[in-house]
Order: sequence, then C-alpha cells, then structure tokens
Amino acid sequence: MARRSVPPPPFRRPHDGNLTRVVDAVRSVLDPDAVEVEIAFHPHELRYRRRFFRGRVSGPRAVRGPSRPSDPARRLEATFSCPTVLDGKLVLLRRAMRPWTGPERLRFDLLSPFLVQLLELSARCEMDGHGARLEGPVCPGDLRPHLTALGLSAREAEVVSALLRGLRNAEIARELFITEWTVKDHLKHVFAKLGVRSRGGLLKTLLDETLLS
Repeated sequence: MARRSVPPPPFRRPHDGNLTRVVDAVRSVLDPDAVEVEIAFHPHELRYRRRFFRGRVSGPRAVRGPSRPSDPARRLEATFSCPTVLDGKLVLLRRAMRPWTGPERLRFDLLSPFLVQLLELSARCEMDGHGARLEGPVCPGDLRPHLTALGLSAREAEVVSALLRGLRNAEIARELFITEWTVKDHLKHVFAKLGVRSRGGLLKTLLDETLLS
C-alpha cells in the first residue's frame, strides 16, 4: 500500500510572505508590541513559534513544554487549525505599561474570525502548494451574528459584512437599496460603537487586494 505523502510544515521559511501579510494586517489595526504565531504540527510531532517584534522576525524556534503564562491584560489570543494536521495560536502581546483596552478587545473579537480564516488558508497554501501565495480577495463567512452580538444593529452588521467583502460605499448602497449618505451614517455609528476611527485603519488593510493577492 502506498503511503500518503506528509505535507511540509507551514510558516518555517525565512521569508514567509503569507504569514507576514497577516501579521502586518493585525499590527496596522491593533498595534501590538509583539506578535507570536505558534504551531503544533502533528505529522512530525513538531511544535515551534515565530515572533514578530519591532520589524524583526525570528526563525521557527522549538517550543518544549507548556507555554509560559502571561498577564491576560497584556495578551490577546486566537486559535486556528487544519484538522488532523496542525493546531495554531496567534498571540498579540503588549508591555505592562500599555495593556489592552476594552475597545481594542472588542475590535479583536470582531476581527479574529477573519484572521483565523486567513491563517488557516495561508497554512493550507503552504502545505498543498509548497509555498503558493494567497491569490485573490479572501471573503470571510457570514459574520453578521457575531457583529450584532457586539452591539451593532442588523443593518449596521450588513454594512460591515459588505465592507469585509471589499465593497465600496456606492456598491453597498446599491446592494442594500439605501443611499450612500445612509451607508456613511451607519459607518459613523459603527466606528463609535467599536472605538474605531476610520474604515481604512480597521478594515481596508485586511481586504485590500495588495495584501491578499
């Protein structure tokens, strides 16, 4: 019986474009002091971590034993996985003098489902295509239930979901049968509720085709 080929472990190359794009998106929106990506790659029983800190990127470093505990006020974490192959963690770290604020945590809760999709897709691209780049815009799943849970109205959630799909104000207006002025009003309310200053800072970085192509 022929043995199934084992995919290569992802995020181990010195210049990993896909992972760097995701980390750059996170940093532009949430401004952590450091970002860590930890991978448990089951076929080879490997566990390793990449660290992004002040423009420097560490190589994959072996992780032995449980992760060190850290102050929850300084840490934001999202988990991702490719079933039976790997489990991973994205960790955003801040120094003690600059803990995460409530609005920043809300922003992370909003964005983490999308970030998880990007990380899982990036890992699959590397394992299936041996380093293939992400191609084309990546659309998140329906985040409207998650958005309304964060305090957005149903219509505001529809507008934000459309933004996450890369639509412009005029396109959102046509799709939702409202005026562009109404789209702008909804966005103004969304920014106030989530503590966000602009669409560019929060969403455009994640969906710009130069980031995901």
